Amino acid sequence: MLEKINNYLKTSSFSLPLTIILNFSPLPPLTTILFLSKLGVLDSFPEKVADPDELKDAGFAPEMVDLYREALNSQRTGRREGLQNILEKHLRELRSTLDLMDYNVSTMIEVLSLLTIVVPTMIVSVVAFLSPSEVVNVLIASSAISIALALFMSFYTIPSELWLRRPRMVSLAPMILLVPLFLLLNDVALALMLSAIPSAILTARDATRNFKVFEEAAQLAEKASHSRNPVLAGINLDDLLSNRFYGVARGVTVTLYVLYTYSGSKFQEAVTRLMTFAREYVSSFKSQRRRALQSLAYALVMSALASASMAMIVASIQFIADMNIPGGYGVNLPGEEDLDALNGAMPIYIELIALTYAVGMASFREGNPLYFPIYLLPSLALSYASYHLTLAYAPIMLGWGG
Repeated sequence: MLEKINNYLKTSSFSLPLTIILNFSPLPPLTTILFLSKLGVLDSFPEKVADPDELKDAGFAPEMVDLYREALNSQRTGRREGLQNILEKHLRELRSTLDLMDYNVSTMIEVLSLLTIVVPTMIVSVVAFLSPSEVVNVLIASSAISIALALFMSFYTIPSELWLRRPRMVSLAPMILLVPLFLLLNDVALALMLSAIPSAILTARDATRNFKVFEEAAQLAEKASHSRNPVLAGINLDDLLSNRFYGVARGVTVTLYVLYTYSGSKFQEAVTRLMTFAREYVSSFKSQRRRALQSLAYALVMSALASASMAMIVASIQFIADMNIPGGYGVNLPGEEDLDALNGAMPIYIELIALTYAVGMASFREGNPLYFPIYLLPSLALSYASYHLTLAYAPIMLGWGG
């Protein structure tokens, strides 16, 4: 079972890169696959011709099984129209994603604002007077749903071809400082904010490094267009198979390796087409990241408004609790114990709200929620300040103080 899961993960992420290689390789499709298997580029593939059903039984991703079946057909017929159609389908999906990018991001922000501002404030406003002890559970539950929805929307709308490789674990390691900082400060939101500072810096560097891999692959394709001799083109063949290349970038560099190893009369034509494809892909990736970043300010405002709205409710409950009004007729007015529990839960609520928008932005811009520290730091800092400022000035804004 574990082997099947491993095969699925590897083959699903390499479907587009292999499609690129098969389309531009001077070798027949199956010969190319067998050659790549011997090189270790396709370590999950058998080193001999296999039946597509065998790959399916081994746990290969459906899109990879379909690609292998089309490679078999292309090998038999000598025509690559089917492989070209698969590649064009991937390109159409990427273009469609970019066309809908602004709509998808704005929709995500609107839905999250509904779940982080409107729904919690409405429910808490009612529950606080019916069952004050349940307010904390309501806040945590609504926040957890928001985070889950942010993950679902991003994975559903962003194709895997536009995902950055996950950041290094060492970049996320500083987040464990949350525990000692919480024990020291007794404020989970502030502790998370401080622990996110080094992680935000490190993951931002990882994001830049992982994106530059695609630009480097496009530059290598451009260099290759200058000469059929890799030495004259300034290309190290062994470097083309380096593991630092991944996804589409690996598809481009491995294709260059195959072209240089088995260069034919159509070398220049194939390299030129590959260079055009690589440039278009890099341009698409840049466009996705740029459009997602434009919505960052909106996401920050929404997270601040969510915290400010909850601060107004807490201030109102504080005012009612101080009046010591007796309850009745099914209404349980919150007391000091309920207020203490609510105040204790607020740092967790602020943290979850900021995390929701951070996960959403990381998923849409980097295609990977593990880059959340980049956006968690500004979101959490703004939410934390918004909550405490609103709480401090709420009596004045509501006319309860001088």
